[in-house]
Amino acid sequence: MNTTLTPFRRWTAGIGFRLVHWASHPIQAAPKRSGDAWLTGPSRDRWFAPEIRHYTPQLVEQLIREAMGGDLTRQWEMFDLMERTWPRLQGNLKKLREKVQAIEWTVQPWSARGAEPTPEAVRRAGLLEDALWAMRPDPTRDENEFEGMLFDLLDAWGKGVSVQEILWEPRAGIVAPKCTRWVHPRHYGYPPKGEDRLMLRSIGGQDEEWSEFLPDKFLIAVAKQKSGHPCGSALLQALGFFWAATNFSWEWFLNFAQLFGVPIRWANYASTADAATIGKIEQMMQELGSAGWAAFPQGTQLQILEAVKASAEGPQERLIVAADRICDILILGQTLTTDVAGSGSRALGDVHKATLSDREEAVARFAARVLNAQLVPAFCRLNFGTDEECPWLVPDIEEEENSKLIAETFEVAARIGVRIPTKYAHERLGIPQPFDGEDVLEASPTAPGRGDSKKRVTARSTERSLAAAVAESVTGVSAEWLRGTLPWFEELIAAAQDSSVTEAEFDALVVRAKQNLPEELAPLLNTEKLAAAIEERIGVDILRR
Repeated sequence: MNTTLTPFRRWTAGIGFRLVHWASHPIQAAPKRSGDAWLTGPSRDRWFAPEIRHYTPQLVEQLIREAMGGDLTRQWEMFDLMERTWPRLQGNLKKLREKVQAIEWTVQPWSARGAEPTPEAVRRAGLLEDALWAMRPDPTRDENEFEGMLFDLLDAWGKGVSVQEILWEPRAGIVAPKCTRWVHPRHYGYPPKGEDRLMLRSIGGQDEEWSEFLPDKFLIAVAKQKSGHPCGSALLQALGFFWAATNFSWEWFLNFAQLFGVPIRWANYASTADAATIGKIEQMMQELGSAGWAAFPQGTQLQILEAVKASAEGPQERLIVAADRICDILILGQTLTTDVAGSGSRALGDVHKATLSDREEAVARFAARVLNAQLVPAFCRLNFGTDEECPWLVPDIEEEENSKLIAETFEVAARIGVRIPTKYAHERLGIPQPFDGEDVLEASPTAPGRGDSKKRVTARSTERSLAAAVAESVTGVSAEWLRGTLPWFEELIAAAQDSSVTEAEFDALVVRAKQNLPEELAPLLNTEKLAAAIEERIGVDILRR
């Protein structure tokens, strides 16, 4: 290894001691109060907030309005309590975070469009990769390595804003991130006066001071779920009312569950009975529920009245179920876990899987945008003095259906004479190029009697287009959301055009297709609607009445 100090290395070594001090001492609130550290807040931050029963819909609205004014602390405390006390919400947010954490992240060198990366770009990408995968957090201080950094960064997806402090350290001749630490929202917000921007806040007594975030020292994630100011764009704001309403519904529901189905115990005692006798009878009635026996004063008449066996779903239970469904739709974009837990519908599962994958991809790309706009340029500036030729952090998002579509596109393009570079095709398909002499799979010749493969590709494409058009016409739902069900519509169309298929066989096929459609779409599928849809698309009456 070359140990000669270049001008760049001397510059790095010169700032080394300053960076060590910077990394090991959290940023202070203000020079006047050296002990007021941003990242070492008091323990009260973890528990000092109203209890769950205090959060009424009116208080939820008040906290959201307060956040719109720039103070995010109490709204964050509410969001945190929502996540801790609503299992469905915590599970959905955790599912998205874990999916992004599980993705394989790669570092790609910068290059101009159509050009190869320069040696310097490749070197920078290698240094960044080594730095990120060698982060060394202290678990006793709640410090994050790369995956932990992603987890805390994605807290912004639900709560709107998430801030982490980056602790840098000299390592192997470069300045590398040692770890990141999550910053409590009481340390930042939007000032009520002056410039409208997110800033650091320190509070001492009655004074409140605001300062800018130090460059290359913080990782700031702002996830806007709608247009407008970030203060009013948090995803969980839309769930606040339902959470508050279900808090009271759960209390009622638990009381109801304790009494529902329990026989009513009725005892008559003489009007002349004294208070002591009445007290013994009441105590015995209470103990009768668990003891199974009782002893009453002479003259007491005991009746056991059978409880009501059936009851309709109450409004409180409906509200709880509705809140969970809304939580699933808002965060995951689907309700598979609640609606079809035992239906075994493969087609519906495919639809929801595709929807969830789209949401996971959006969350992963959001994380990549934050890292590539802040962490990566900071690394380059601290090490190279410039953020030119910065590498890229890229999430490896699997797209199985897209890969198949790309392969079909390549096949059609090659047949019409489009020249496709071999390297490009291998990269798009995710297939490595073989080494010299390595065994490879060869294309098999077309089997006799199967017809020309070009015609088969064209026919297949036509069938898919027709199935998508018919599915949209029958259900009124965009084909984009019906991808998992399209094979059933293709089969129905093929059977409708086959003269050898009897009416009974076709009706049985329709019944089977209904079982593989979402519950809300199955009632729309019938012979008459299929006939009308197919006639509209191909202009021929091919369904037998």
